[in-house]
Order: sequence, then structure tokens, then C-alpha cells
Amino acid sequence: MGAGTAVSADIYYMSCSLDDPAIDEPCSRLFFYQDQTKEKWFYHDQPGWRVVSTCLLPEHGTTPRSVVALSEEGGIEVYNRNGSHVEKIVDAGLSDSSKGYGYLNRVRLIGGALFACGYGGQLYKRGRTGWRHVDQGLLRKPSLPMPADRSKIEEWMKNEAEVIDVLDVNGVSQTDIYAVGDHGFIAHYDGSTWVSLRPKTQSCLYSLYIESANDVWIAGSQGTLLKGNAQSGFQAVLRKSTEADFYAMTKFNDEVYIGASDGLYKLLRGDVIATEPTLKMKMTEVADVEAKEGVLWALASKHLLRFDGKKWDIFEHIDNT
Repeated sequence: MGAGTAVSADIYYMSCSLDDPAIDEPCSRLFFYQDQTKEKWFYHDQPGWRVVSTCLLPEHGTTPRSVVALSEEGGIEVYNRNGSHVEKIVDAGLSDSSKGYGYLNRVRLIGGALFACGYGGQLYKRGRTGWRHVDQGLLRKPSLPMPADRSKIEEWMKNEAEVIDVLDVNGVSQTDIYAVGDHGFIAHYDGSTWVSLRPKTQSCLYSLYIESANDVWIAGSQGTLLKGNAQSGFQAVLRKSTEADFYAMTKFNDEVYIGASDGLYKLLRGDVIATEPTLKMKMTEVADVEAKEGVLWALASKHLLRFDGKKWDIFEHIDNT
């Protein structure tokens, strides 16, 4: 269970894959967990896809509520009660038909539009005519093998050092967007121009949570947790360091919850404390935490969790029982 999104207080959508290391062929099985139904689990497959991110599209006009899945090669599936619609971000990925910029990492709904980001500084926006680049100044040419000619190595190393790997994109509106990535990369977009902000850390920054225009949270490797905005800058939140990597975060009932490599945590007066499920069971790779309709959802590698503020529900995946 690797990428997911909350649909409602009773429905969660997630991408799953086989964990047998001998199976290297990409294939994603996309599940709905629906708590109010007898069967509980429903799925469809995307053979050949490695889905890395999902998001929710609310109902709009005559278009019903939909879920969106992004593959690392730039495949996009929009799925709803009417069926499945598949499209492709043409330049993305490493297939022969792409431009070789690299894999994608995240899809987000920002200000009513879909955005996607990935390696090599890739950032795309979905418009009426399809997906287009919005990565001017960030996009870099695909990596090339180290040249045999020593006189060209310095130029090659300079180009490699300038490559930006964007791991998440999120924002308040289409004119107030942030992107984060490797080596402490943070940038802000005003709808026309990206401005790179002064790095606060060299950690890998995995995800963004937008509490408000003034309160933007960033989670990253080795316990990195930043808060701030493009105007006033970002500051570290934790008082003590930790070896855990932070992958996601959200606020629920005025408390901050953090999905980490070794469990689910809560922020308390500048420190992180383990939640009840983390203390009671072995839980790893909490890739998503999200508040929806009065509950908190958390997706770990082997468990789906839901918290109503008093009681934790832990759902075992139907294929793991």
C-alpha cells in the first residue's frame, strides 16, 4: 500500500502492489475501501503502471466526484462512477516515447487545476488542451552518461549539480504554489515565475501541507519539519532531532499528525510523540495522512487506519489477511 487519498469519512482510495522482490514488472491494483458496504474492498488494475500518487477531484457540474492516479511514467487515470479515462503527460517518464526528463512523483489538485511534478525539475499543469510545462527556469535536460573526454567532465558535473528533483507540489491557489525536493529545495510560484528560496536544510523534502497562506508546512528526511511561507521564510519546528523520515502531515482537531518511516506521530510542544497504533503494532512507511469529514486517515505499508478523535480503527488489507 503505497499512495492514497481520502474520499470521505467512510471511503479511502489507494494504490497497492505486490511486495515479492522477485516480481519486478510494474503493476498497480487500485483499491477503494468502503466501510459502509458489505464487501468493503473494490479494485481495478492498471497493468504496466507503477502508481506513485493519487488525489481527489470533487464533483463539478455534471462531472461526478473522481479519483486521480499518477504513474511514474506520466500516465494519468481519472476514475469515477462513469468509468475510467486515461491520458498521458507526454514529456514525462523514461520510456522511448518520452523526452527522458525522468519519473514523476506527485499529482495535486490546486485551485481547481491538476498539477504534477517530478525529477529533473518537471512541473506540469493540466489545462483544457492537455498537460503543459509550468517549470520555466527549473526544468533541466535529461542526465547524460559521464563523457569519456576529460575536458568535458567539468561541464557535465555542473549540469548534474543543477538538476532539481521535485518531490511535491502544493499551494493555496494557482498563483500561490510551492514546490519542494532533494537537497532542501524550496521554490514559490506566483502563477508566472518560479523563485527558489534560500535553503534551510540539505535534507530531502518529501511533502507539503498547506494549512493557510501564512502557514505552509514541509516534511522531510531525518525528522525535518519546517513551517513558514515565501515572504517570511521557513523555520524548523522540532526541538530534538530524530532519525525517522517524515513523509506526510496534516492537522486534525487542531493537532499536527505526521506520517513517518517508522510510524505515525503527533506534534506536541516542539517534539514528536508516537500515536497509540505506533506503540501497539509494527507500522512502517506511513505515506499519507489526511483529515476528511471529521476523521483522520493514515496509510501505512500494510495497514489503513482511521481515527475519529477517540477510537482508532485499523483495517487489514483483504489480500494480506
